[in-house]
Amino acid sequence: PSPSTTLVNSAAGQATTHRPSAMSEQSAMEKIGGSTAVGGLVGFVVGTVNGILGERKPGTNKIVISPKIMSNLATSTVTVAAVGGLYSATTAAMEAGRGKEDVTNHVVGACASGAAIGARYGSVKVGMVACPIFAFSAAVVGLCNGTVHAPKAVVASKHPLHVGKYDEEIGGAH
Repeated sequence: PSPSTTLVNSAAGQATTHRPSAMSEQSAMEKIGGSTAVGGLVGFVVGTVNGILGERKPGTNKIVISPKIMSNLATSTVTVAAVGGLYSATTAAMEAGRGKEDVTNHVVGACASGAAIGARYGSVKVGMVACPIFAFSAAVVGLCNGTVHAPKAVVASKHPLHVGKYDEEIGGAH
């Protein structure tokens, strides 16, 4: 039996039981660290690609590695790492506080990440736009059990050789 805490709502006189999350502190820290590292790697790749595509030496096609490119690379790396870490930290905190793992945790984590993007750019408007976009994306993925598949008719018309594999993976549910 897992430990639980009984809370009494004095206004209604009802008792509710809250069960702490099954996620251990160590696994939460591993999840947060992993997401931060992956976010940093993605930010580094994005920053590198932007640097390669962004600045060329005038009159030639040579890439110029300037302090501006290095600054953009570092900024991109840190921003995406922070967003990934904040997402994982928020979902882990929600799971610990609510005692369950569900879509709501991911929606709140995604919204917090969107707000961090707004803070990074110093714009409440950016945060107010990014929060619901990130949250909606998390909700769609969460409600699809982490997978989003094209309808079978689309797979059959665009990629007929993949219908057999589609049926194996999805079970022909679409």
